[in-house]
Amino acid sequence: MQTKQNALLGQFQMKKSKAALFSIGDNKAPGPDGYSSYFYKHSWDIIAMDFTATVKEFFTSGEILKQINHAVITLIPKSKNADSVEEYRPIACCNVIYKNKSIKDNIFLLQELLRQYGRKRSSLRCILNVDLRKAFDSLDWDFVHDMLSSLQFPSMFINWIMTCITTTSYSISCNGSLHGFFEGNTGLRQGDPLSPSLFVIFLEYLSRGLGRLKENPYFYFHLKCGGLKITHLAFADDLVLFSREDVTSIALLMNILKHFGDCSGLRVNIAKSRLFYSRHRPAGYGNNQGDYKLLPRVIPLQIPGNPRVQAKIIQLCRNFLWSGKCNENKRPLVACRDITLPKIEEGFGIRNSKAWNKALLSKTMWDIQSKKDSLWVQWVHHIYMKHTNFWDYQIKHEDSPLIKQVIALRDEITVAEQSQQVATQKIIQWMANGELNSKLAYEYFRPKANKLLWPKVIWTTYTTPKHAFILWLAMKERLLTKDKLHDPAADQMLIGLPQIPFNLKNSSEMVHQGSQRHENPIQSKTIGYCLHHLFCMGSKESQNIRRKSSSSGSSS
Repeated sequence: MQTKQNALLGQFQMKKSKAALFSIGDNKAPGPDGYSSYFYKHSWDIIAMDFTATVKEFFTSGEILKQINHAVITLIPKSKNADSVEEYRPIACCNVIYKNKSIKDNIFLLQELLRQYGRKRSSLRCILNVDLRKAFDSLDWDFVHDMLSSLQFPSMFINWIMTCITTTSYSISCNGSLHGFFEGNTGLRQGDPLSPSLFVIFLEYLSRGLGRLKENPYFYFHLKCGGLKITHLAFADDLVLFSREDVTSIALLMNILKHFGDCSGLRVNIAKSRLFYSRHRPAGYGNNQGDYKLLPRVIPLQIPGNPRVQAKIIQLCRNFLWSGKCNENKRPLVACRDITLPKIEEGFGIRNSKAWNKALLSKTMWDIQSKKDSLWVQWVHHIYMKHTNFWDYQIKHEDSPLIKQVIALRDEITVAEQSQQVATQKIIQWMANGELNSKLAYEYFRPKANKLLWPKVIWTTYTTPKHAFILWLAMKERLLTKDKLHDPAADQMLIGLPQIPFNLKNSSEMVHQGSQRHENPIQSKTIGYCLHHLFCMGSKESQNIRRKSSSSGSSS
């Protein structure tokens, strides 16, 4: 314990402050000063000393300038036509100088527990979906201090945290202008990088209260939760609680929620909270809920499957690429497989969604295989693989779709590599910094083709993207225009190139020759411009022909 406390109070290091700054995304919203992290990164050689001196001053004195801790509140509407304050979500944009928990495990576990809720003969069980009212905004600061002290954080560290959250001030962004100046007196800022971590610590108080239910003889666990004593899952400010479908178990959960609200200031939002049950309303429900009167509901089970979602995403992307509209279907000029190839392999560089899904699924597969220390992985081994290991497990009819996909992916890699040992070594090659790298896995699953030279001539920083796309279609012989269409105006644009009739065949030959000789990229820009010019002329001529055909047909 003492070692961990000393680590929190370690000596200030300039490289750590730089690493923290450079970990912020370039496109994050700027704070009141108007400077984003992109500015600080690209000006680091100039501001490095002042920046680190400011950060060091905070850790030395324990004080922070109000200007640094000032934030802009941007109101994000939660629904269309929002007309009241409650229908807006406040997001605090902090200054840059002030600025890895995976939620997928909880999602996977919840999906597993929701299975078979619609069966008529399912066992008694219920789920409480609890929404905390203005969770980040209503947290009591005294509770923050008490929680950090009870968890034995060093007093100096607690002072740093309390300084950051109690010296806040705000202005509201309205129509692009800042209005007002007022100080905060409760809660945590949404947008503050400290807030999610602190909120998890505060939920630990609730978790320990729910954990004590395993010692209560009147509480009965949800189906498939008793072995690991699972009572709840947390999704940011949303909580999902589990129990058997009986009034006593539900009342015990409600009492703990009320006690937590009295201590922390976090209250249950009754309007957004729901009680979902498996078969029927519990006998006597509503008599022992105390202050919370939740309306029982049958859980909605009409959820689109993963293959349907993938197919819809592919369709939307394909329609947008070829027609410019997501809802307009147009015949593609290039096969979907070729579009998802890298540009150097004659493709368009769009990610293959099926291969990417396998790459992401391989992370889940590796977590299960390596018995990662997470509640979801423990649950899988407890329910599915209690008497076997991952590589020997065989799919059963009643297994969930996710487990079936994971095992199918395991078998696919094993067959491709011809043995379990080689497959394991192949997956290990995808590891980076102790985690499975999705990009490396994607390279394994994606379609592949031979690398060519001519794409380097087309896809350059000098070439206009629209012109490069037309030239790419021409190189693949997929451009819908007359091959011998010629216009003298195009020849005048051939700066430094032979004065020859310009057509698709000539353009392809020029690009191939340019890739061999590594010519000036300005020439590839010129070729793309001329080809785009001719393509537009061809489109206009086609429209004129259609107009003439329609007019002649109407006159006849």
